[in-house]
Amino acid sequence: MKNNSYKAFDDAMIRILKKHGNFMIFMGAFPKVFEPANFARFFHDRVFNFGLAEVNLVTAAAGSTVRGKLPFVLGGASSLTGKALEQIKDMICYPNLNVKIIGFGSGLSAGQGGAGMHATSDIALMRSIPNMKVFCPADYYQAIKVFDFISEDFGPSYVRLFDSEIENIFDEKYELKAVDKVREYGDILSRGEVAILSHGRLFSECLIAVKELEKIGKQCGLYNFSMIKPLDKKVVLEILAKYKKVFVVEDHGIGGLYSAIAEILAEGIGGANGMLAVLKKIGIDEKFVESVREEELYRKYGLDSEGILKEVSA
Repeated sequence: MKNNSYKAFDDAMIRILKKHGNFMIFMGAFPKVFEPANFARFFHDRVFNFGLAEVNLVTAAAGSTVRGKLPFVLGGASSLTGKALEQIKDMICYPNLNVKIIGFGSGLSAGQGGAGMHATSDIALMRSIPNMKVFCPADYYQAIKVFDFISEDFGPSYVRLFDSEIENIFDEKYELKAVDKVREYGDILSRGEVAILSHGRLFSECLIAVKELEKIGKQCGLYNFSMIKPLDKKVVLEILAKYKKVFVVEDHGIGGLYSAIAEILAEGIGGANGMLAVLKKIGIDEKFVESVREEELYRKYGLDSEGILKEVSA
């Protein structure tokens, strides 16, 4: 069954708003996928639409916490993390307020929206701010669990949502983990050849690529990082020690998961008998991405399952 992370947000918000009377939703420009959103219909007195005024949106959300409210801020990932960056940093993260930032249209999923709408630096911006946690759910069920977690967790969070409808990877029994070890091979003594680390929309493409490799008898580790910040350094170093080569696949530029893993790799060199994986990235180079359909963009930049398979097999 196909779903997207917006549907997860809608379903989770209905349950959370029912359970907690002090939760509110502050929205930016109303995304078409939410027309009509159930949470907005059922809880219209607790949903506020600010339109294309991200700075005011974040400022109002920060102010609402003074009155004991718990706001979810929903808007375009590129606009929220760009236009309202100063407000997120100074008004939410500096005083460590309990505000949840939800960015839709992340990565290349804005498709024909063009360079200004593609959120390929949002992870870098959000993970660089003290106190901010960063989540990138890979499917409907994982997104549901992320929303459940942050609704009970104190402090600022950023959740990255994508537009695409994809087949569910997990199911209703899924329990949230910072790292999902979907395929794991090798150990420090008998190292696996290759592994893929990914998150969000592209994890499903990585899973397809790994299944294709398995059809021809090749093993490939596969790990899903639903939490980009904080990262479990111990788990990352264990992964880097288990494989000869590790690919990080993401629809992001500088400063994303690849950069976070590289920082840990640099710190860990010399550990594990000096044997840590060669780290490579399949992602967006330092460039502005053009305005075409999402599927074409993933294909062009080698981020679809075929491109990932080709790169990992080379």
